[in-house]
Parts: sequence; structure tokens; C-alpha cells
Amino acid sequence: MLDKNFNHFCFFNRYFAGATIAAVSIVGHFSKMVILFLVPQALNFLYSLPQLFRIIPIPRHRMPSFDPRTGHVKASCIEFKSCDLTTSGKLCLSLLTSLHLVRVEKKGDNILRVNNLTLINFFLIKFGSCREDVLCSRLLMFQVLCSFIAFGIRFSISGASRSP
Repeated sequence: MLDKNFNHFCFFNRYFAGATIAAVSIVGHFSKMVILFLVPQALNFLYSLPQLFRIIPIPRHRMPSFDPRTGHVKASCIEFKSCDLTTSGKLCLSLLTSLHLVRVEKKGDNILRVNNLTLINFFLIKFGSCREDVLCSRLLMFQVLCSFIAFGIRFSISGASRSP
């Protein structure tokens, strides 16, 4: 039986996109390079792990919200009671807070408001709300920076950067 809360369309698109990237990199004999290009996606996965494993509560949608009044996107958040967190959840949240990787706001009686743990929301809490095109440009610049670093790592390991 299909789960009503599971978004099958997104799951299958992600599955086929990942399978396509894997097949092209294997057939093209550049799988190590593709792994290095996917560093931002790996960082997003690692940053999202506490919510993906439900250590910290996770909403159905974690994408930023759009404010039509200002035309800006802002980080999406989840609200929950602090007593609903397990010991590992409290430890994880305090670690993320001490590393300044998450924004926690206390609202009222034991209610916490925490930004969702995605790389997009991380950029929004660090750089502030902005128009969607500006956010896209920032994320693309991060991808380009990671790609340059990946090229540097790849060619320094292979020895291609050494002069003859």
C-alpha cells in the first residue's frame, strides 16, 4: 500500500537522476571526478541527517518559503516542543547550535523554532532572506567553488599539476 505522506514523483525523479549520473560517470570512466563534483550534495546530505533520521523533527516540505509581500524567500522552520526531543535530539541540537549551523528561537512555553536542515536554508540563515535569483546565484557560486576545489584535489593527487 502506498504511503499518503510519501512523494513518489520526487523520489523517482531523484532516483533516475542519480542513476543517470552514475551510469554516465561509469561509462565515461570519470567516476572519481563525478564524486568530487557532488561535494555540495554530500554536504547537504550530511547536514540533513538529523532530520532524515528523525533525531530532530522533520516537516513534510523543507524548502524555503516565499513571502509575496517582499518577493523574498526565507528559511523554512519547524516548531516543536522541547520536551518532544529525545536525549540524542537535544545533544544534536545543542551541537549544531554551538557550531552556529542552525538557528534556534525559543517561543513561549517550551516551544522551539528551528530552521530546516538543508543547504538552501543554511544559506538563507547565514546570508539572510533574498530574491530567488540571488539565492540561486549564491548556490551556483558555491557549486563552482566546490568544483574548482575538486579540480585542484583531483589534479594534485594524479600528479598532473607537476611540471616536467
